[in-house]
Amino acid sequence: MTPIDAHNIRDILNAKTLPICQLQQKSNVNEEGYNIIYDLLYWLPSKNEEDWQQNSISLVNLQRLGLIQYGFDTYLIDDIQYKHYDNSNLIKALKNNNQNIELKKGVVEITPYGRQFKIACL
Repeated sequence: MTPIDAHNIRDILNAKTLPICQLQQKSNVNEEGYNIIYDLLYWLPSKNEEDWQQNSISLVNLQRLGLIQYGFDTYLIDDIQYKHYDNSNLIKALKNNNQNIELKKGVVEITPYGRQFKIACL
């Protein structure tokens, strides 16, 4: 486990559920197809936005270990939770260059195994 993994698992354990996003480019406004530009965007407003790639790699690793799960089938109802993604420099720059950019909302949450990990290790 890397230091970034440790920070991310701590944040997820404390919050239980956190917002993630997938950045998509619609192939055509009238069509339902899209290309995935960034598969997994994760960072908290308190963290450095430029670390999103390292955070994404960390989430993949934590899911591989069975400590967390993430997906885009469900999302948090409160849109405020996703506001820092819309306001990020990365998203603003991409949206300025292409009007067909959309954020698909998702969540990352702790697994039962992750809760037991917390009890045993933290």
